[in-house]
Amino acid sequence: MTKMIAPERCFQLYLSIKTHFSNEKYDAIKYNGRIKNATIDDFNKRNDKALFTVASRKFDDTKHAASFFVANFAYGNTYPLDDEEKAFKFYTQWQRNRQSLTKMFRDDLDYLASKKISYEELISTDKIPPLFVAYKSGKINIETLTIMNALENFSDRWKSIFHLWKDDLLRIRKLESFIKFDEAKFQQIYSDFKESLVAHHEEV
Repeated sequence: MTKMIAPERCFQLYLSIKTHFSNEKYDAIKYNGRIKNATIDDFNKRNDKALFTVASRKFDDTKHAASFFVANFAYGNTYPLDDEEKAFKFYTQWQRNRQSLTKMFRDDLDYLASKKISYEELISTDKIPPLFVAYKSGKINIETLTIMNALENFSDRWKSIFHLWKDDLLRIRKLESFIKFDEAKFQQIYSDFKESLVAHHEEV
């Protein structure tokens, strides 16, 4: 018999991850994917419970189910059960990026370095930060932006101008809980990147 998680647990994980990315105070990891208003009774009252039943058959444990929902919320797909093909495409992309996190980070930083502007200009709040524009236009990955912010918190500086993109800013900050990386290694890569921006800027 194929192993699968219970549909109600699938629903609970979905609601927990959804709340994690939309509520500053809630931490899905801290509460092990459990949340109020996600009981069996709550599940049975939902009109879409059949979709959770179908989805639950795709995962043999809660770890994979949670990762699936994290991937989709990280990439802005807030209701992944609506389009299974799209949702699993995001999940595959998430797994691929995690497996090659260092290369992805380097490649994204190389793109940013090619802009030949200073670091301060890159994150400046005088206008929409070019760093954020690069993310929104799909030139760099949200994982890269999240790691950069984890290494040097610039998101607090962005709050004053991010009224229209507050959901994006929250998603970037909250994703940090789900990205594991070697801080010393990535800090060195990041420092080298910042030095290269200074060199490019001085040449200009």
